[in-house]
Amino acid sequence: MTDFDIIHELNEEQIAALHQLFLNEWWSSSRSLQEVKMVLAHSFSFGFVEKQTALLIAYARVITDYSQFALICDVVVAKAFRNKSLGMCLMREITSHHKLADVAKFELRCLPELVPFYTKCGFLTSEQELITMTRGKYDRIRCTA
Repeated sequence: MTDFDIIHELNEEQIAALHQLFLNEWWSSSRSLQEVKMVLAHSFSFGFVEKQTALLIAYARVITDYSQFALICDVVVAKAFRNKSLGMCLMREITSHHKLADVAKFELRCLPELVPFYTKCGFLTSEQELITMTRGKYDRIRCTA
C-alpha cells in the first residue's frame, strides 16, 4: 500500500493535479480549471497525497447537509495507483469522518461495472421507486398553464 496523507484542502499544485485527473476521465474531461475550483469551494473534499512527493493520487468530494444526506461525487484514483485499495480507503475515510458522523444516508452514482466495488464498501443498490431527474445548465424551462 502506498504511504499517503489525507487532506481536505488542496493547494494550487494539487488543484492543478486534480484538474489533470479529471481531464483523463470520460465523465469529467470537459471541466475547466475554474470549474474545478468552484467544485472545491462548495464541497467537503477528501484527497490522498503521496507522503514523499505530496502528489495528489486520489480524490472524492461530498455534498451534504451534515444530517440527513451526503452525496459522494467525483471519486477518482490516479491510474498508476489503482488496484492498491486506495478507493476502499477513500470510502472508509468519507463514511467514518467525524464531521459526517450524524449523516443518515450516503449516496453515490456509479457505472454498473463499479457496483461490485461499492458493494464491498458497504453500499447497496436501491430498489426504491425514486427516479433520478436532471436539468442541465442549458435546458430551457417550458411552463404550461
